[in-house]
Amino acid sequence: VVIEPGHRKVERRLASEVGRPLSDLIDGEVRLDPHGVEIGDHRGHHCLAVRMTGDEIDLPSALSLLPENISRNLKDLSSTGEFYIDGTVKGMMNDSLTPDIVTKFGIKEGATLKSKDGKAELTNILLDGIFSNVKGNDGLQINSFKASSAKSKFTGIFFLKNFKRPHYETKFSGHVDVSEIQ
Repeated sequence: VVIEPGHRKVERRLASEVGRPLSDLIDGEVRLDPHGVEIGDHRGHHCLAVRMTGDEIDLPSALSLLPENISRNLKDLSSTGEFYIDGTVKGMMNDSLTPDIVTKFGIKEGATLKSKDGKAELTNILLDGIFSNVKGNDGLQINSFKASSAKSKFTGIFFLKNFKRPHYETKFSGHVDVSEIQ
């Protein structure tokens, strides 16, 4: 399948990894690189070259795309705000090969996350990060994170480098009222 250059919005349904139509889950705008999307077959390997950017994506829709083992822990939470993404998927793919994925993502300042019972709420959430599975540069970086609650305010960063032999680094600052965490 090749989506020709110049088509800025995708009207087709793109299947997500969990088998649900991506277009049913995301409320916002997803744009493809003007150079298009290429998915081809090269000697039994799927060859991908995809660049996708998304802005003003509804945060609850973005959270619904998380794997089930994570999303089931979020079922008692509600959220507001906007998510963004800018990423590429390039390379060969088959049962033993994984394409290189590099994605910048984040939550725009002002998002909220609260328990449906109203007992806990984070406000003014901001998050900016990068994910990469590229060998030698694989990891997850949360370059900035901040949030507030009724009695707490905090900021931080988090780095995880090398998925096979993880190295973690984090910095956290602020005031957290432990009574809010119960």
